[in-house]
Amino acid sequence: MRHLVFTLASLLCVAAATVELRGQDTTRTYFEFQVTKPVRQDTGGTKAPRYPPELRAAGVEGEVLIQFVVDTMGNAVVGSIRVLRSSHEMFSTAVITAIPTMRFVPAEVNGRKVKQLVQQPFVFAISRTDASVPPAPRAPSASDVVPPSLGSAQITPAPHTGTVDGWMLAQRTTVDSANGRAPFMMEIRTYGAPGRYRMEVSSSATEATGGMVTLLDSVANRMSLIVSRVKGVTVTTIGAGGPAPLRTEAFAGPRVTKDLGPAERIAGVGTRRYHREGTSGTRITLGNRTCVIERPLNSDVWLTTDPVMVEVGQHTRDMLKLLSAASQLTTLLGITGETELPGVAMRRQSTNTVVKDGTKTAVATTFEITAYKKWPLDVSLFEPPEGYRLFDASASIPSPRADSIRLASAERMFARMTDSTSVLGGATRTCTTSKAP
Repeated sequence: MRHLVFTLASLLCVAAATVELRGQDTTRTYFEFQVTKPVRQDTGGTKAPRYPPELRAAGVEGEVLIQFVVDTMGNAVVGSIRVLRSSHEMFSTAVITAIPTMRFVPAEVNGRKVKQLVQQPFVFAISRTDASVPPAPRAPSASDVVPPSLGSAQITPAPHTGTVDGWMLAQRTTVDSANGRAPFMMEIRTYGAPGRYRMEVSSSATEATGGMVTLLDSVANRMSLIVSRVKGVTVTTIGAGGPAPLRTEAFAGPRVTKDLGPAERIAGVGTRRYHREGTSGTRITLGNRTCVIERPLNSDVWLTTDPVMVEVGQHTRDMLKLLSAASQLTTLLGITGETELPGVAMRRQSTNTVVKDGTKTAVATTFEITAYKKWPLDVSLFEPPEGYRLFDASASIPSPRADSIRLASAERMFARMTDSTSVLGGATRTCTTSKAP
């Protein structure tokens, strides 16, 4: 599976970016699972929305789910107010009118006040002592409108029970710069069943979150990111926002491959070892700009033709294609077969030279499959745990704003990827700009 290390590293960057707390970004709006102290209501300065007299007199009850941003002063940003769900237009109007007058305690990140996106339900319920007697008209009171704690209405239910035929793949990536520090290690365990996948990522970069879990459901067209530290789940729609603005394509340059013969068993299967020297490259495109990066290749690869592993490898590629649609990153399409060699990679070792402040350092990277298996899986693996707070980000950002965020993210990634030649010894970069049609 060529370029698997690069692909998984890209995935980790995407996951880590969702929980990155950048102290210098004072304009950023956070989700609840990203803050150390979420927004809460200032009960001393908050008045409930006014119950519409016409609906109360008619005995009509209902609920409104509204979304808005709370700034660092504890005020709702008027331009951010959006109704996500409502049982009646009059209830919506009452809540929209009341939100700007409400006071909140702003969210915090490590003691610093920040803006947070909030989803809050408001329940309009009529107080009555005898449900069989229509309520007499009266002035509405605060007890008629119940604003629960923020987000409390969106709680994940108990997962389903049962089993389904599936597979599991465990892999480990280690990067050792031989600079006296402990090597960086990332472990990924993937579970799959027809149309459903679960990816667990653990590394030093995800320790603060208690680990990252991504669920993909191609039937429901949904991706869920689970952060166990705060018991939160963020859900997005797969493929929302159109095609990825950033496109990458890996290619093989001139190389010499030497067959070193049968090698040791890895994860219980026999392998054959090959040594390769030459060049490899990546073509990166954003809009009308294209950069081609070529770098020296010096690696050993251990391949297997075990039929079960070949099948699991194909399932993994299918999952990453779906993940590409979900995260808008065609980088994740980089997992392909070893086109010039037979089999699937069980281990890959490579050495690159990194240049920093004029000093050259040899960095050794090892990727290895540590376990794989096909057997019935518990269906609860593909659902969030019970009792987690659910945040639906699919409709949380208006389309124009979402497109702007997506393009800005692509610009940053394009810059990082194309600037990598400044630290990779022997790498070359050729960039071109095409004329607009």
